[in-house]
Amino acid sequence: MIKFSLLISLFCSYSIFSQCGGNISLSTWIQEGPAASGNWSVNAGGTSVTQSINGQPTMFVSPDDYINVRIKGKFRVDVGSGDNDFMGFVFGYKSPNVISGPNECDFYLFDWKQEFQVVSGVTADEGFSLSKIDTNINLSNAAANYPVFWDQEDVGINRTNLGKYINTTLGWNYSQTYDFELTFTYSKIIIKIDNDTIFDVNGCFQPGRFGFYNYSQPDVTYSDFSYELIYDFYVPPTITCIGDTSVFNAVSDTCFYALQDTSIALWNWDFGDGNSSTDTVGIHPYSAPGLYTVTLVVEDVNGCRDTTTQTVDIKPKPSDLDLADTLEHCFDNGGLVLDAGIWNSYLWYDNTVGQYNTVFQEGDYRITVFDQFGCDVSDEIAVVEFCPAELLVPNVFSPNNDFQNDSLTYFEKHIFGFDFTIYNRWGELVYQTDDINMFWDGKNINNDKEVSDGTYYWFAKYKDKKQQEFEQKGNVTVFRNK
Repeated sequence: MIKFSLLISLFCSYSIFSQCGGNISLSTWIQEGPAASGNWSVNAGGTSVTQSINGQPTMFVSPDDYINVRIKGKFRVDVGSGDNDFMGFVFGYKSPNVISGPNECDFYLFDWKQEFQVVSGVTADEGFSLSKIDTNINLSNAAANYPVFWDQEDVGINRTNLGKYINTTLGWNYSQTYDFELTFTYSKIIIKIDNDTIFDVNGCFQPGRFGFYNYSQPDVTYSDFSYELIYDFYVPPTITCIGDTSVFNAVSDTCFYALQDTSIALWNWDFGDGNSSTDTVGIHPYSAPGLYTVTLVVEDVNGCRDTTTQTVDIKPKPSDLDLADTLEHCFDNGGLVLDAGIWNSYLWYDNTVGQYNTVFQEGDYRITVFDQFGCDVSDEIAVVEFCPAELLVPNVFSPNNDFQNDSLTYFEKHIFGFDFTIYNRWGELVYQTDDINMFWDGKNINNDKEVSDGTYYWFAKYKDKKQQEFEQKGNVTVFRNK
């Protein structure tokens, strides 16, 4: 039996993170969107970038895609800017790019406004917003940008609001450096500012590039970009048994985007029993019960690694069912009740449950039982119909052609290999047949004449279904009453 997504008791889980993205240079990043909207200047060491133009939305984006990561960095607005608008970052970034052109937008956006403001009748609130941007818009056109980027509410399919946190005390301050942290997986977005959680959102999210974002805000500096992988693998809270195949899955099968993950260059599973695998999905049958520490090491295309560990409990199979291989039963007496014994649960051949199952014909009947851990064992019972052979011969009959009791009609059940003979008092054979459906009509088999009234002696030989031989004898009186 294969139990997918692993049936195991979860005892502990932890990940060992590495700051492997700490040395990434921002000099490899590029500006996306209209060129005139931004002026991104990277410092000599590649550790920070400053955007100096007060213009339309502009992004400074990494060359690599990120997913299942924790990204950290810093940002601040210098006091000399004299403006009070948006800074933030984009992630899951697909476009705009050189292929899509400057107007197609597909990314998640976290933006932070310093003060409440109304421009051209469109309101921008002080505080934070998290949105999915999916639109085709002229990013160089201020009037076109206002409904999508200035107003932080839902705008049809163009901007889907994933979270909003606004208040007159939530704006950023000039010359204050803020630490930001983004946890971004296929199923989770968590954003923190100075270690305070601003958003924690569940869903199914697409991977993509990461970048810094400005809108109508000059003199913003972003620095100290780093990331770490935060992979884990799925272990449902059930039990695995010896002989079952455990499937450890680090890629969610409930999110479409996760099935397209190409960010990981190395998968290394250690199943804790001396066996390992480099497949994306760890598939392994355990041969002995016990606790096993399962370790997954992943490495992305940049050489960043993460190690995550789970402890799993493998249970033994139940002992064999103590059921008879073959049962004999005569269904003349009704059905046969099969008893599987005392277990936690049952599944019979006909999908019924319960300790007992009544059958009404011979055949092979399968039963699967489950112990308290859900581990199962199966057995098959062969039911063979067997009934004792029976022969009942009357002791009188009247072959006088009155259509009542005119033949010696015997009654039989489950007889095979029949031979029936009748003799007169002198030992002369007067009747013989091997056809169980033929009955004596009172005539002598030798001359086809009616025998005289009187007593005659019969002998029967027959077999049952098992070919066991039986002999039976008796007498019968012929009485014509004429």
